[in-house]
Amino acid sequence: MDLAARQLLRALRGDRSQLAFSRRLGFRSAVAADWEAGRRSPTADQVLHAASRVGVDVPAAIAAFHPAAADAWAPGPDGLAAWLRRLQGDTSVTEIAARTALTRHQVGRALAGTTHPRLPAFLEILDALTGRAPDLVAGLVDIDAVPALAPRHHAMQRAARLAWDTPWAMAVLMQLQVGVPVVGAAAHVAAALGIPEALAATCLRELQAARLAAPSGTRWAVLATPTVQTPDAATHAAWVRAWADVAASRREAPDSTVNLNVFSVGARDLERIREVQRRAFREVQGIVAESEPVDVVAMVLWQVSALGPGGG
Repeated sequence: MDLAARQLLRALRGDRSQLAFSRRLGFRSAVAADWEAGRRSPTADQVLHAASRVGVDVPAAIAAFHPAAADAWAPGPDGLAAWLRRLQGDTSVTEIAARTALTRHQVGRALAGTTHPRLPAFLEILDALTGRAPDLVAGLVDIDAVPALAPRHHAMQRAARLAWDTPWAMAVLMQLQVGVPVVGAAAHVAAALGIPEALAATCLRELQAARLAAPSGTRWAVLATPTVQTPDAATHAAWVRAWADVAASRREAPDSTVNLNVFSVGARDLERIREVQRRAFREVQGIVAESEPVDVVAMVLWQVSALGPGGG
């Protein structure tokens, strides 16, 4: 993330000279020159402060990046550490460190707020927690001014459009990770996923057009596997309905696991159940991230609903 950090700093400076930018941030010397050359690196909090100083709406960028965690953030290093801990959830420090080039000690101190992570380390930790560091950078500057991260961000955007417009496209992309021959690809995917061959062919075309996958030799290659975020409540609801229909159609399959329990419970305990669901889902995400090799495409759909009027 060193190169991405330097490019982000250069993008924040804009048309200002390095000296003018440094003085705007309260420094007497041209510290920006050292930052951009990689001789020194500011803390993540200094960078967010710098972004605010040059007119970036940092709270809006934080909220757009991860709405559910936005209330944990506040200006200053303590607020940044609290925000990272909210993003961390139940993911262990050891697991986060394993996804970065940082030590467990470095990650633990950054999350605890006992040290203020430098920008490259912050970006690594953020990427390990969310897989979406390019999205936050895109909220601060023009992402094309950060070429080290721009391709990933654009791939995420393409994937998001596909995921919402053609839900099965992401499942087809996962099948390509398992392995799909170029010859007879649509028929192979259709048989593997249990979908019509015409739908499989459409998904393959759209994945290729979005530059997320392409034929390579005798097999299809996955060019990017971006994380997809919900664009809005209505689109998310439609997406969930589509996959709920798939789940309903597959519930009689011999390899499907279905559990159902209807119960009465206190409102506070219902919230505890929801938290168990959230923790379990994060654990599943961690298992998926570390799974190697992959040989099957699967789906998980968990729903907890209050059955009374207005329940959800």
